[in-house]
Amino acid sequence: MEDKIAIKMHTFALGDSICAIPTINKLSKIYDRPITVFNDWSHLLVGHPNVSECKNYGDSTDGYLVHETFHKHLQGNIEKKHNAIDIRQFHAWDLGISLTGDEMDCDLYCEEEYTIESDNYIIIHPSKTWDSRTWDGDKWQNLTNQIINLGLDVVIVGNDIGQKEWNSDGGGFIPKDVFDIQGGVNLINKTTIPELRWLMNKAFCVITMDSGILHVAGTTDCNIIQLGSSLNHKLRAPWRNGSQDYKYQYIGGSCTVACGSNLKYGLKEHNDIHGIPPLTDCREGFDEFLCHSSVNDVIDNIIKIDGFNNIDKNIMLGKNKVTITYTGSPRVYVDGDEYGEYFIEFIDDSTKKVIHSDTIKNNMWTACSREWFTNWVIKIDGKIIDKFNLEGKKVRMIQDSKAMGDTIAWTPYAVEFANKHKCKVILTTHHNEWFENIPIYKDIDFVGFNYNEEVYAKYHIGWYKDFKKNNWDNPKRNPTPVNIIPLQQAATDILGLEFNELNYGIDIGDNKRPIKNKYVVFGPQATAGCKEWNINKWEELSIKFIEKGYKVVICSLHSYNIPNTIECNGSLEDTATHLKHADIFIGLGSGLSWLNWALGKHTYMINGFAKEGHEFTSKLTKITNDLCIKCWNDPVHVFDPGDWNWCPVYKGTKLQHICQQSITVDQVLKSIKWKE
Repeated sequence: MEDKIAIKMHTFALGDSICAIPTINKLSKIYDRPITVFNDWSHLLVGHPNVSECKNYGDSTDGYLVHETFHKHLQGNIEKKHNAIDIRQFHAWDLGISLTGDEMDCDLYCEEEYTIESDNYIIIHPSKTWDSRTWDGDKWQNLTNQIINLGLDVVIVGNDIGQKEWNSDGGGFIPKDVFDIQGGVNLINKTTIPELRWLMNKAFCVITMDSGILHVAGTTDCNIIQLGSSLNHKLRAPWRNGSQDYKYQYIGGSCTVACGSNLKYGLKEHNDIHGIPPLTDCREGFDEFLCHSSVNDVIDNIIKIDGFNNIDKNIMLGKNKVTITYTGSPRVYVDGDEYGEYFIEFIDDSTKKVIHSDTIKNNMWTACSREWFTNWVIKIDGKIIDKFNLEGKKVRMIQDSKAMGDTIAWTPYAVEFANKHKCKVILTTHHNEWFENIPIYKDIDFVGFNYNEEVYAKYHIGWYKDFKKNNWDNPKRNPTPVNIIPLQQAATDILGLEFNELNYGIDIGDNKRPIKNKYVVFGPQATAGCKEWNINKWEELSIKFIEKGYKVVICSLHSYNIPNTIECNGSLEDTATHLKHADIFIGLGSGLSWLNWALGKHTYMINGFAKEGHEFTSKLTKITNDLCIKCWNDPVHVFDPGDWNWCPVYKGTKLQHICQQSITVDQVLKSIKWKE
């Protein structure tokens, strides 16, 4: 009768035993049958497709062809250093085999439901082992407090009954221990491993040092944070889905030597295991283990985990509930009947500066006035309560301006914002229909101004005056005075984006050329006197074009009565059709020029009142002069939209609007690149 195939693991450690699973899988594949496992943790392999029987370590192996791991530690003249070798390969090499990356996953099938009164929790494992693998109890307590402040529950796991760990000098075993941590759900000694796996699969995250719990977590789909220790984490980090990066973070400290895995320190033998000794002091000579991570680093990385902002968190201060909103300026509410005074800080995480602080009591609120995009960190009494994160969230954007140019200029940045932050942008403009059917906007939801569904954050985009001071320096709503920057940058500054000129086009349908002959379009209409050009010059210009054989089309909302021209005073679609097929377009610093640009056409712009770069810069010939101060962009002067004749330098004189009116017909004609 053929012997049964078995593997016997000479280890009593939970993590080491789990890490034998890839070797079990490969051995089963070699023999083309399930195998028997001898180990004190073998019961965890019940139901495993590659395991036929689960036996205790001390059971008889008669009748079995036994392969042993953690027993033979010399292969030729090569000494195996336990802590300097990937723990999964340590098993395999004892059998004379090696594992590839896609064979390293550890898979368990045992899971038993364990109910707790929490839907949103983080599991921590505050274990005490050798000093270099032990995070201070004070750190665990601080971490627990901060996680609770984030609005999540803490579940504390571990087992200090019947388990042992190597003592510091390698002379035997010492009982394992777990720090007494207050404030969480204490499950120390209360769960089996199958129950723990069930809890892990429901948890938002598991936080542990290199431990058996780390390897249990590695058999689940949960997020894992491994705290820094003296060991090289790559030798212990779980493999899942063929990778050590899947939902896994290692958070170490300032020292990266990994002295516990560094061969220059691997001189001591533990009984029959040739390994690097458990460390009670730093081999690099530091007074403490600088490989250990800080609590703040752990908190920062918890917040960065995908899905953190999608958790329904319940932030409490004692019995009082904290609510934080970002729909406009950030606001903190503290509701409840338990008396308390709370110091609130609104911090710009990019600059680390406190933008606003305030002390409030229960049943009060406070807010920071800044409304533009900021990577907010909210602290209460010095503790981080919330970090702003848009990923997966709904973000409302509202363009307050009705102007054609403003709408065309600002809308593309909704796409850039959504892509950068991986969020859902819900956009309101006065002209949604111009963009809704353009493919690049397919993930943007265009809605009306009456949209009132709940969103995570909200931004208004526009030019906002400080009416009290009568200037454009309004740091509450615009990070930079808007009159000194390009028009498109007003949107990128508010949205926290790097400014790059963007043109994603406009939807006008697929209309045919309206005029068979070559023709030019004039756009003589503007929203202010300082932008317009003398009507007599438009008429003179039309004569020059007609002499060159062009039809002249005047696009405006009202009639200019220029002889021998074609007037287009109809719909936007009609106007856009004429622009799209025109051979030449000449306009002003106005919406029609922006429309022409959005259609991908070259624009000849008569503009003496604004600096270079204020409008778009691509496909533009700007016809200008330097006779005045470019008042539109002058930080001293503030445009008054109620004053048609606004001219801050020469109003009421013969030189009023000289910046525009000094531009000649010949200047315009000489600037044009003619197509004969």
